[in-house]
Amino acid sequence: MADLARLSRQRRAREQEGRFVLDGPVLLADAVAAGIEVHDVFVDPDATTRPEVADAVAAAVGSGARAWAVQGGLRGHVEPRTPNGVAAVARTPDAAPDPDPTARAALHLVLVAVGDPGNAGTLLRTAEAVGATSVVLADGSVDPWSPKVVRASAGSVLRVPVGHGSAAEVLAALGEAGVQRVATAGAGGLAPQDLDLAGPVALVLGSEAHGLPADLDAAVDARASLPMAGRVESLNVAVAGSVLAYEVLRQRAGAGPR
Repeated sequence: MADLARLSRQRRAREQEGRFVLDGPVLLADAVAAGIEVHDVFVDPDATTRPEVADAVAAAVGSGARAWAVQGGLRGHVEPRTPNGVAAVARTPDAAPDPDPTARAALHLVLVAVGDPGNAGTLLRTAEAVGATSVVLADGSVDPWSPKVVRASAGSVLRVPVGHGSAAEVLAALGEAGVQRVATAGAGGLAPQDLDLAGPVALVLGSEAHGLPADLDAAVDARASLPMAGRVESLNVAVAGSVLAYEVLRQRAGAGPR
């Protein structure tokens, strides 16, 4: 149980041990289905009457996990403070292998200092929905294996290739490979539909409060700004990134830029 609490709350522990926490039967079942190596499952005995809990535990045990009954429940041992009857400790998947960045269908999301778990989780969910090649969390972005991000991604983090690294190095490598690097900007950029996004592209998404740092200006090829009819100054990074990702999908379906 000490492992569960520590890994739930401490990023350093997750990184050093290469393990993370799954909270709830849906995420546990998703992890087993995705081939994630689940080590230990902790179950509130009162929750075993729920079919979704019993089925998820059985699947995890069938994959080689050990199950432990936790008398008194999981409250206080895992985030959030209202656990879902079952939690597990699993091996963190290896970092995403370097994909072929020049593939016609390559679509990378590069998150720079995106610190909000909800935004990061939403972008991971979008990445899976649009068939993204990889998601890279760089330069102070939130840990994708924190319980809040795993939940916010609705399990997409278990299925999307996720990497880490220096934003400058990642963007330099993509640029050298011929990938178009498109950053979001609150104003001053081209409308997404005016950009040619049908080829290999990396969407570069900056922090919620400050956008991209100035020292990355030279590392992007174009900037996209979403047209807004109202008095809103900018959109949430997850919303802007998702709209832009779907514009890539639209153009690749044959629509092309306007």
